[in-house]
Amino acid sequence: MKKTICLTVLVCSLGVSMMLTARGDATKESGIDIADLAADAKAKVGLIGDMLATGESFEESIKEKKLAQAAGTLAALSQGITEHPQGKGTGIAGPALRDAAAALAKTKSLDEATKLLAGAQAALEGKGDGDVKADWAKLVNMHRSMDEVQSRFNQIRRLRRKPTTPNEDSIHASTLAILAKTIQADTHEVKNKADLPEWKTFADSLSDSSRGLAKAMKAEDKAGITKFYLAATKACAGCHAKFRD
Repeated sequence: MKKTICLTVLVCSLGVSMMLTARGDATKESGIDIADLAADAKAKVGLIGDMLATGESFEESIKEKKLAQAAGTLAALSQGITEHPQGKGTGIAGPALRDAAAALAKTKSLDEATKLLAGAQAALEGKGDGDVKADWAKLVNMHRSMDEVQSRFNQIRRLRRKPTTPNEDSIHASTLAILAKTIQADTHEVKNKADLPEWKTFADSLSDSSRGLAKAMKAEDKAGITKFYLAATKACAGCHAKFRD
C-alpha cells in the first residue's frame, strides 16, 4: 500500500514538474512581451479606424496601400497573440481579430471595411472566434511587410537618439520579431530551394535580434540597444543583398 502511494506521489510530482518545464519552455520560446503585442494590435485597430473615418481617407488608404499594410500587420500581431503562452490573458480574441484584419487588408469597399472594423473592435474585447492555426506565409503581403519593417526601423532609429517611454518604445522591436516570422514563412522570393536555409537564417537573425532589442529598450540598456539594432539591420541588409539586389 505504501509503495503504491509513494509511486502515485512520484508520478504526480513528475507530471507537475514536466508541465511546469513545458510551460517555462513555451514562455522562453516566445520571448516577446505579450503587452507589446496587445498594445500594438489596439493601436493598429485605432489607426485603421482613422483610415475609415471618411470616404476620402479610405480611398487614400487604398491607393497608398496603407490599409493593406496596417491590416496585414494587425493580422500577424493577432496570430502572435493567439500563439503566445500568455495570449489569453490579454482578453483579445486573437483568431477573430486575425480574420477581420486579413479581410480588411483585401477589401476595396468602405461599407465592408466598416463592418470588418466593428468585428476587429469586438475581437479586442474578446468577442468572436476562429481557427487557432494559421499560415504565417499568408498573413501579410511581403511588400507590405517590408514597408512596415522599414517604418519600424525608422521609429527605432529615432527612439535610439531620443527615447520616450521604454515600455512603449519596445513595441516596435517586438512587432519586428513578429514580422520576421511572416518573412521566414513566405519564401516566394527564394528562387533556388538550395537557398532556403540561408533565407531562414536571415529571418531567424532578425527575429532574435529584434527580441533582444525589445528587452534592451525596456531596460534602457544603451549598449544592448546598439548591439541588437545593428544585428537586426545587418540581417535585413544581408537578406536584401542575397535575394533582392
